[in-house]
Amino acid sequence: MMKEIVDKLNQKIENGLIVELPNGVCYGQGENRIRITKDEVLKDILGDAEMGFCEAYMRGDVLVEGDLEKVLMACMEYLASNERKSLKDTFSYLLRFLLKGLRLIKGLEGKEVRRHYDLGNDFYKLWLDSSMTYSCAFFSEPNVSLEEAQSEKRRIIYEKLQLKEGDRLLDIGCGWGSIILESASLYNIRSVGITLSKNQYEFVKEKIEELGLKGKVEVHLMHYEDLPKLVEKFNKVVSVGMFEHV
Repeated sequence: MMKEIVDKLNQKIENGLIVELPNGVCYGQGENRIRITKDEVLKDILGDAEMGFCEAYMRGDVLVEGDLEKVLMACMEYLASNERKSLKDTFSYLLRFLLKGLRLIKGLEGKEVRRHYDLGNDFYKLWLDSSMTYSCAFFSEPNVSLEEAQSEKRRIIYEKLQLKEGDRLLDIGCGWGSIILESASLYNIRSVGITLSKNQYEFVKEKIEELGLKGKVEVHLMHYEDLPKLVEKFNKVVSVGMFEHV
């Protein structure tokens, strides 16, 4: 089974792929390599596939060498064409969560964000507060409303940022724009947000016009790795509830 999987992957990967097991047995040939260094890794993955693989990778028990992006793309294509069958064998679990755990392909990240956040604003308005703040709130008292708790959370963020007039704030993963919209008004600063969600992007653009904040607030539909494309520089940066998804 292992040889069959690696042979199929090698048809898609330039310069070939080798999969090396803990006992030193290797399948395939080429310049790229997935190395599993400990026997318990496979057991961990079977017990809790996503967490098992991610922790093994962080510990260095799973290593990927060579052209990582091409290896991941080939694995993704293989799983897409063999989803039902491959999920039943251990190695395909490894490939599946290699892709999910590392998230090194920007296209995959964008697709996941859009699938989650582009369900429609009406859906999120049903259970978010009026500012459409999606991340966790700060409840100082049990009877505090969601609206008040989100407002207090943002106040704490502004306090930690030590915002003052003239600052240039960047919000990475700005969501529906509550921080960039409010901070620009409260502190008379320049606020810029980025998001991968087209739905959120359009929502923030409309809010900027509605609140008369054009020129003070700006939103971009872009990946954080593309930030160098922005000529603008910032002296304050905030990111709430985004980095743990990277």
